[in-house]
Amino acid sequence: MFIAQQMLSLLEHGAKSNIRMALAQVGLLSRWVETAKLFRSVLDDYELFTFDQSALVPASDIRTDNHRGLLGIAGHVTRKPRRLFIECSQSDLEITMPQFEFNYALPPEERTGRYGIIKRRGVVMDIHGNGTCTIQTINRSEFEVEKRRMLNEGLSREEVNFISNMVQLSPSMGEIKVDMNRELEVTHKEFVCNLPKDLSKAEIEAEWARYQVDERFWAQTSETTLNTDYAGGFRPLEDHMVELLGIFQAGIAMAAVLELKGTEQTPRPVVLPRKTGSGAKRRVQNGTNLTQGPRKRSISIVTMHLSEEILISMRNREDRVPRDPPAEGQGTSRALHYVRGHLFLARNGQIVYRKPHFRGRAGLRTLTKVVA
Repeated sequence: MFIAQQMLSLLEHGAKSNIRMALAQVGLLSRWVETAKLFRSVLDDYELFTFDQSALVPASDIRTDNHRGLLGIAGHVTRKPRRLFIECSQSDLEITMPQFEFNYALPPEERTGRYGIIKRRGVVMDIHGNGTCTIQTINRSEFEVEKRRMLNEGLSREEVNFISNMVQLSPSMGEIKVDMNRELEVTHKEFVCNLPKDLSKAEIEAEWARYQVDERFWAQTSETTLNTDYAGGFRPLEDHMVELLGIFQAGIAMAAVLELKGTEQTPRPVVLPRKTGSGAKRRVQNGTNLTQGPRKRSISIVTMHLSEEILISMRNREDRVPRDPPAEGQGTSRALHYVRGHLFLARNGQIVYRKPHFRGRAGLRTLTKVVA
């Protein structure tokens, strides 16, 4: 189930009086009120997308070591106001973007049942325009919920299931603020003077780019968290996973993929996972129709036309399939090697993606010359 579908289902069931009484009983009512406000805003005001693994491949190929990499693309995708909600499978994200940090608060061997494992990740991007935006996540996790205890306290199975689904689908406690116009504390010349003297020009520019990222992307506690009373015993504030260190880069990259030529977006209606009779009344909560049609509530599935050999090679490097070797007289053959894709901001102001590919001949060995 898409995160968008689960948010929609929670909003409908969370409006029931017995559910709200159950939330108050376990100390989670204020938390639900704030979370529901965010869910409703995302579903009503944001464009909804889900990324297939093929669409995550170009997003993973964003460079962070030069000015036209992450910084240039961030400035480009945040130039005009837009609201995006992009979700994807966590396993696809880890396969395609191993260079980014999607940190948990604790390493896997030290996690308790309350931490759980993220299964799907949604990125909420509120692009304000003129180089500014706010990035937050809504993740669906699997972890232990004490259902038996709640049943023993008099809650119905419907109420227990709602609470379990609610706490497993939660916004991040932090959000990233992006301001591409934020003034830097030091100039390029001052920054270079403090670097080691033996760095190459490329290494210096990479350090300068990273410094600008640190200055123009910073984290703070989200409004949802600030307005929430974490009185309940279900994943309290101090137990939340802090994983915004890498997701903001992935979010910027995924927003850039939406501007690429050649991306396929297939809209699919976001519907409640239940059957309603033809004569059933549509529930209206706070002026929002929760069962309206696909025109308002549709999620676009984003794919890219990448060859199967490229997708396989990301998991199994030994399965690489070579391209045709160069014809005789058209240059020297090289050993088969994988050439990474490249997502970048071109000089004409357009975001371009050079697809990954294989180059060279299988079985051809190279000679490495070692000079003392």
